[in-house]
Amino acid sequence: MGSGSGGAAGMSSRGSMGPMMGGGMMPPGGVAPRATAIKVVSLKHAAAPDLSAVLSRVFPQADVTPEPRSNKLIIRADDDTQAQLAALIQQLDVEGSGSR
Repeated sequence: MGSGSGGAAGMSSRGSMGPMMGGGMMPPGGVAPRATAIKVVSLKHAAAPDLSAVLSRVFPQADVTPEPRSNKLIIRADDDTQAQLAALIQQLDVEGSGSR
């Protein structure tokens, strides 16, 4: 009985769950969620809405939001995906790539 109340107390405390979901249980598929970062990328040549559409198709696991007023992309993704996105953006954000 004492052990039952200890488990319930541990489950009700959000701080004791740690980074994994469900009180330490793995999510479906057995893979722990990756930490995500948010980065803002300034574009020199490509139009943010156009490039956002392309990047969202290539990297569906990333959240790419265009900010057309300043021609920037707001990207939320894990570190590996961020690095891959940065490499692709560098290749696509070249002179002559803006909207026509």
